[in-house]
Amino acid sequence: IAEMRALTRLTTDNTDGYFKLATLHYQLGEGEESLTQVRECLRLDPEHKDCYPFYKKVKKVAKFLTAAQEAQNVQDWQECIDASNKVLKNEPKIEQIRFHGFDKLCHCHLQHGEDYSESRKNCDAALKITESPGILCDRAEAWMAEDEYDEAVNSYRRALELDEDYQRAKEGLATAQKRQKQASKRDYYKILGVRRKA
Repeated sequence: IAEMRALTRLTTDNTDGYFKLATLHYQLGEGEESLTQVRECLRLDPEHKDCYPFYKKVKKVAKFLTAAQEAQNVQDWQECIDASNKVLKNEPKIEQIRFHGFDKLCHCHLQHGEDYSESRKNCDAALKITESPGILCDRAEAWMAEDEYDEAVNSYRRALELDEDYQRAKEGLATAQKRQKQASKRDYYKILGVRRKA
């Protein structure tokens, strides 16, 4: 990208260079940077056959990505969920863009606290694209909310494999193991596999 940017600036009216830069940034999941490059292309040729349709798409996706981030910042979880779903709806293919949508849905469903399975489903989708300690911790918290301590422990451990100094994972793992122990003490029936009579 750096080399291409330098080459694009050396040539006047290099609309193809800006279009290529815009698509590269977009494939890396960098919506705003992609938008900047495609605008440069349109500044040189407002009717460019590739840049104009791409601009319309990227502008929409970047707007929803920004809306999701802003909603998360102010803890408006429902707005974050809505905007993230729009990201996925408007970008059905490019994985790094979809990653941002799944990441936000994972986190915002968790914080919204109404549907932990939806949170986990989106965490899993994000993790298939890129493994991140933060997303693993979100998934672990969603498991914890449903008293599934074994899964939570596994998620926290994986986060620590990726980053052994990740404080959130260290604290989460300690909590999950403590609750796991309490649950096994409390529920002998579960250990023995005996069903309690109603």
